[in-house]
Amino acid sequence: MARDHGKLYKITDGEAYAGDFTARQPLGISGKSIKQVTSAQVLALFATPITLVAAPGAGRFLALEAVMIHLPFNSAAYAGIAAAEDLAVRYTGAAGLIVAQVEATGFLDAVADATRYATPVAFTAAPTDVTPVLNAPLVLHMTTAEVITGDSPLNVTTLYREFDTTFQA
Repeated sequence: MARDHGKLYKITDGEAYAGDFTARQPLGISGKSIKQVTSAQVLALFATPITLVAAPGAGRFLALEAVMIHLPFNSAAYAGIAAAEDLAVRYTGAAGLIVAQVEATGFLDAVADATRYATPVAFTAAPTDVTPVLNAPLVLHMTTAEVITGDSPLNVTTLYREFDTTFQA
C-alpha cells in the first residue's frame, strides 16, 4: 500500500485501487496468519479447536487458500491416532464445515521434523463449490478423538482471502 496526496492505493493481482480498496477489490484481501500450537493444545484439539484466523466481522467471510503445518520434532511422537483421524481446518468450531485436511498418520506420529501443505477440499476433488460461513473464524481441529503422548508443537501458516459480501457500486 502507498499514500499519494491523501489517497490510499493498493496494488494486488495487477490492479490498483484508490480510496476504500476493501470494498472494490474483486479477489478479496489476502491475508496470512502464523500460529504456534503447543503440544498441550495438540493433545486437546478434538475437544478444543484452535483459532487460526479470527472471524472477519459482519457481512464478511474467509476463504482458505492453503495451510502449511510444520512439526518440529521434540522427543516423543504422538500416539493414539485412529484410522480416520485427521487435522482439519474448519469454519467456526468442532462441528463446522471442513475446508482442508491433513492426514495425521505419518505426520503427527513422525519421529523427525515433518511438514504438510494442504489446499482447500474443493480444489482436491471433482469441481465443486463451498458455501462460505459469514463472520466465522478458521480453526484447527482433530476430527475423531484426542491423540496422546506427543510433545512437539505445530507451526501453522494459513493463507486466506477475506471477502465483503455487501454490495458496493
